Amino acid sequence: MQNADSQNEKKLGLIFSQAAKAGDLETMASVVASLSSDIQRYASALLPVRLRRLVDENDIHQEVALKLFDAIDRYTYQDEDRFRHWVFNITRFVVLDTIKHYTSKKRSEQERVSEPTKTEMESLTRLWQVITSGDPTPSRQVTEREIIAHMLEAVDDLKPEYRALIDMRHFQEMTFEQIGQELRQSPDAVRMRYNRAIKVLQESIEQI
Repeated sequence: MQNADSQNEKKLGLIFSQAAKAGDLETMASVVASLSSDIQRYASALLPVRLRRLVDENDIHQEVALKLFDAIDRYTYQDEDRFRHWVFNITRFVVLDTIKHYTSKKRSEQERVSEPTKTEMESLTRLWQVITSGDPTPSRQVTEREIIAHMLEAVDDLKPEYRALIDMRHFQEMTFEQIGQELRQSPDAVRMRYNRAIKVLQESIEQI
């Protein structure tokens, strides 16, 4: 039998909705705090790699919280999956606004301030091997530095939804089942969208 905390964790949307109707801001804030790790993980996955150390994840979380509070009057609770989808949708819009703000800066400034970490470089290299099946390119050999630079640009240029899937799969090393659970989608749906993202990346490296 599940304990009360486990049951409440599965009913965060209902708790949030009921608290909103009662004007219970403290409980609403508590629910958003419970979702903070999920919000920040998804926001990070949506962000271009170059921007991740320029953007404060706490700022994104606070902005998402404000928008959830502002939008509650227009929200009707149906079930937990739809609640989570609503939260992630708002997170996505906040991240897109953040991307617009930071990409107005010169690319050279982004590169100077936010070089990929060693872990990110390793993930980019493994991703290159996945999309090329271990063969660098049919036309010429490329250096590791070139691989990282090109993959960094290619991943950052993906649509945010595709970039999030690539990040979860290759940077966070999540399974399709785990990604589906996170996004409230079936593993097959996740795999289909992931394959589309990989195809876009493959088309990109053909330009080398």
